[in-house]
Amino acid sequence: MRWLLRFVLRGYMTQPIRSDAQANRARVVEAARAVFTEHGLDADMRAIAERASVGVGTIYRNFAAKDDLVHAIMDSCIADALADVLQLRTISDGRELISALARTAFEHAERNGALFTAIGDAQGPARQDPPPEIMDVIGAMFARAAALGVLRADIPAGFLARFLATLFPAYLELRRSFPAEMVSAHLTELFLSAVMTADPR
Repeated sequence: MRWLLRFVLRGYMTQPIRSDAQANRARVVEAARAVFTEHGLDADMRAIAERASVGVGTIYRNFAAKDDLVHAIMDSCIADALADVLQLRTISDGRELISALARTAFEHAERNGALFTAIGDAQGPARQDPPPEIMDVIGAMFARAAALGVLRADIPAGFLARFLATLFPAYLELRRSFPAEMVSAHLTELFLSAVMTADPR
């Protein structure tokens, strides 16, 4: 009987999450992103439940602690950013690829900057490295642009990817004083002037 019990438990533990449960979890994460962005991580779970149109119990069934919910939010933000970056791989022109990559990075900062600031304020000043899966994709794009002769070849692609990542907090700081369109345009221009080769045209 013991082997039968292990077989049943193994099947129970590995069965996929029901579609309605997955939908509830996704709604909670999206609602928490919005609520934490607006009110910080001290926001009440009831506000998240109301935004997601679920009960508070649904939140705790999916996330035993607030930290678990925060980690899920960060995973969601990373997935969104990665999807945005991957869409740029179809751009064949090297200069346009790097320009679009910089603009996309600043659009991501605009969308999620307040949320990341709230998370950083709550969790302390510990530095978080950029997600490696995103850095790998961006590095490959820089390497491709360098091979096309439009990007400086004397600087490693991985270094350039990290350099772009350092402009994320710069964007957030500048947004305290200047409008989004201005900050994005000027940072993009400065970044491109630093990393691109001279346009032969």
